[in-house]
Amino acid sequence: MMQFVAIRDVLKNALLAAERAISANTNLPILKNILIIAEKGGVVVSATDLEIGIIVRVAAKTIQEGKLCVPAGTLSQLIGNLPSDRVEISSSEIDAVIKAEGYEGIVKGANPEEFPIIPSLEDSSNRIEIPVAILQQALSQVLVAASNSESRQELANVLFDYQVDVLKIVSTDSFRLAEKTLSTSQFTSNIQNPLKVLLPVRTVVEMARILSSSSGMAELFVDRSQFLFRLDDYTLVSRISEARFPEYAAIIPKTNATTVEVKKSDLGAALRLAGVVAEKNPIVSLQTNSSKGLEVQAHGQAVGEGRSILPSKIHGPAAVNSFNVKHLADALKAIPSEDIMIGLNGDRAAIIKDSKDETYFYILAPIVKT
Repeated sequence: MMQFVAIRDVLKNALLAAERAISANTNLPILKNILIIAEKGGVVVSATDLEIGIIVRVAAKTIQEGKLCVPAGTLSQLIGNLPSDRVEISSSEIDAVIKAEGYEGIVKGANPEEFPIIPSLEDSSNRIEIPVAILQQALSQVLVAASNSESRQELANVLFDYQVDVLKIVSTDSFRLAEKTLSTSQFTSNIQNPLKVLLPVRTVVEMARILSSSSGMAELFVDRSQFLFRLDDYTLVSRISEARFPEYAAIIPKTNATTVEVKKSDLGAALRLAGVVAEKNPIVSLQTNSSKGLEVQAHGQAVGEGRSILPSKIHGPAAVNSFNVKHLADALKAIPSEDIMIGLNGDRAAIIKDSKDETYFYILAPIVKT
């Protein structure tokens, strides 16, 4: 019989974290379960959808070693609502027995031997170590342009382009593209040769989620087919996508026809106003006027129209470009600085970045009226 005692909130958080690896679309009943292994020194909680797996180590007092496989949602809800901060879990054949002060219950389980093995890396020698704060910011800046498209699998991924002296992280949904470059002063690695790894967007989203509540150093490992992310008590294992990431170098503007320097807070406020006016037609127009500044215009057939004039520095000829207002606002969320530079290039892609930081850019395709 398996038996252990744990702190309710610690166990609940581990269950919720691992549960995120479970896909709502799975047709295999066993994959709706979570595997709990009680061993010397603590408890290991695991879940997988065969694409990604999340493993969380939990501090607990193990009375009897063993395994349980139980429905993830049921168990996490029960644990989260227990009245006591101390919970005991034991096994009765394949079922879980839950005990806490004032409560006792049984959760029907499955055979833990049927739970799929979460694959380990064949070769764990390829390693990158990055401070949590740096990796978290990089992923948040790139994920704003990521796609969840099921019809174009090559877009539903994030590219990690390791070039020995830099690490570039890139995503695109075909309308926009974001790239963040990290230098060797920001990470350490023992990988000697350039390496490109394509990870499913969902994998990177879960990495970012784990990073958001942690500190310290994160470790990334990669072999021929698997990727592993490790941070404190969390381990995430993912398959490496076999899709081909689009060649994007040609769409990066080398120069800009017109550049605009503007404050992020000013542009953000103007875009919020434009979003209200545009309503179901989420298009905003940026028009440069060397004497007035940057004009932000929106028009909605049912609502009306509006225009904001923002103080700005404009270099180059007068320009008018239209963009999806949400996509433009997403660029501002990804840039921490208040000083924004926008490069407008007619029918070609615009580039948006921090005026003083060359390590990040966001490319946005204009809406061309036909």
